Amino acid sequence: MQIPRGCNSPEEYWELLKAGTETIIDIPEDRWSADDHYDPSPETIGQMYVKQEVS
Repeated sequence: MQIPRGCNSPEEYWELLKAGTETIIDIPEDRWSADDHYDPSPETIGQMYVKQEVS
């Protein structure tokens, strides 16, 4: 499991949740092109249907 926004402990993660902090971001283009692997249909084999990740 990836812990979002640099939380280093369960307590920090809990504080992030209590604050309602948004941790979903678009996949950065410098990592890889999400568009190359995206299809809006969840049934499409070999493609993903989301372009976001937990930051």
